[in-house]
Amino acid sequence: TAEAQEKADAGLANSDGAHQRTDGEIVRANALSFYNIILFGLVAALLAVAQFRDALFVWTVTAANVAVSTYQEIRATHTLRDLKALTAPHATVVRDGVEAPILSENVVQGDLIHLKQGDQVVADGHVVSRNAEVDESLLTGESDSIPKRPGDELRSGSFCTAGDCYYTAEQVGAQAYAMRLTSDAR
Repeated sequence: TAEAQEKADAGLANSDGAHQRTDGEIVRANALSFYNIILFGLVAALLAVAQFRDALFVWTVTAANVAVSTYQEIRATHTLRDLKALTAPHATVVRDGVEAPILSENVVQGDLIHLKQGDQVVADGHVVSRNAEVDESLLTGESDSIPKRPGDELRSGSFCTAGDCYYTAEQVGAQAYAMRLTSDAR
């Protein structure tokens, strides 16, 4: 446990450090873009010379642009947040000789993880004991479960469909396969 805390402090935890903008930040960024500020200035200039129809037209186009771009970006951001489902919320790790469930973000490099039927692989690593079957369809598109034996590689984002095994977390956080996929999607 102490070693796991040291590794977490050293940045070897299974957390995704990427900042995701809030909805408010997205609205602000879209409304206050360089292009829109120029158009708002044009609207002000048109109002100053009493060209109300032209000002209304430019304002309408600018408002529509802000609304559409904001909607699309918020929708995309929410989809990316949902994509985080590729990382399971819990993992069973062996620390101090005892198996204990922890949040997947608290898994550190070097942890021994017990993967059971229905569990999701939360970090990349190699099987060290026992045999399991793993569904990698989210990662590879392969619909059949793949048997995994000691020495075989497991990738985060896949699921255990049968059996159970122990594996060592070797690639965690931004280095894990599922996190790299999510990062590429962003």
